[in-house]
Amino acid sequence: MTLFTWTEADEGAVQTREPINRKRSRILVSDRMFEQKFSGQIKAWISARNTAAVYALHKGIGLMRMVSKEEQREIQTEILEKVVHFCDEHKLHYYLTGGTLIGAVRHKGFIPWDDDVDLNMMREDYDFFFSHFNDHRTDTLRAISIGNSDDFYIASGKVYDTRTYLVERVQGNCPIGVNIDIFPLDRFPGDGSILKRINREIGFYRTLLLFKTLVWDKDRSLHKNILLLIGRALLFPVSRQSLLYKISDKSQSYNKSADNLKTAVMSVLIYGEKEIFDISDFSDTVKLEFEGKLYDAPIGYDHVLRQVYGDYMELPPIEKRASTHKYNVYWRD
Repeated sequence: MTLFTWTEADEGAVQTREPINRKRSRILVSDRMFEQKFSGQIKAWISARNTAAVYALHKGIGLMRMVSKEEQREIQTEILEKVVHFCDEHKLHYYLTGGTLIGAVRHKGFIPWDDDVDLNMMREDYDFFFSHFNDHRTDTLRAISIGNSDDFYIASGKVYDTRTYLVERVQGNCPIGVNIDIFPLDRFPGDGSILKRINREIGFYRTLLLFKTLVWDKDRSLHKNILLLIGRALLFPVSRQSLLYKISDKSQSYNKSADNLKTAVMSVLIYGEKEIFDISDFSDTVKLEFEGKLYDAPIGYDHVLRQVYGDYMELPPIEKRASTHKYNVYWRD
């Protein structure tokens, strides 16, 4: 029987194994007890407290050491290199996007306060990638999307390192680790009225998905947290997977149209219609430096970035130079 020691820690503290006779508050649980009795309570406690407590969600995973920011970036860079190698090998097109694209242009690497790596792929390349990346792999990387995991919770994909474990504040934590994000670009007609209708229809399902995914957050107002709980209760009969497939299917509904002039990651679309781009912006690629290596960016990267962020070369105010992601990552061993 494996015993785990649970102690409360300040945010960012590292948890380690302790002798049983240490005089500190703790919970000792066996693998079997954890699975049968404590899984739900501890996950709820972690979500509510937003601490850096290390915990095991699956049998066989004990207390874990936190992955440092430097280690996380090193892993993400390695993942990026291997993803790009696979794309080059199979003639798939990828594009740096979001904060990663800004980082490449402005910093030639990570934005100093950023903590993720983002890529776009056209839908056909995206589907091939997530269908075949895991084939015959002997390293520690795995690709995950709704196409190969019933537990996944977003309509885009990730490649993660199985040596690590990511604890994210979402409903139904999916067992992934340090990762990079890959988003599918779909094609759409240039008619503005059609684009608004598509965005409105898919946006409805994206909103429902948020109710199924988000958890109570002390940084969110009380009335929003209450609305979240009410919405989740009303949506109890609706599975998260069904919403994800609705979003994915509707996002692809115009891909074969002959008059497509626009492209967007309609399945996610964080910034709304500002993220609907001219398809000509992605008609070719240009190499940009990121962490010492060259990667593909859309030929119209300046237009893309200005459309979403405005003057992206200007640094934001100091108070806004912080990551917006809420998660902790740990080594499995």
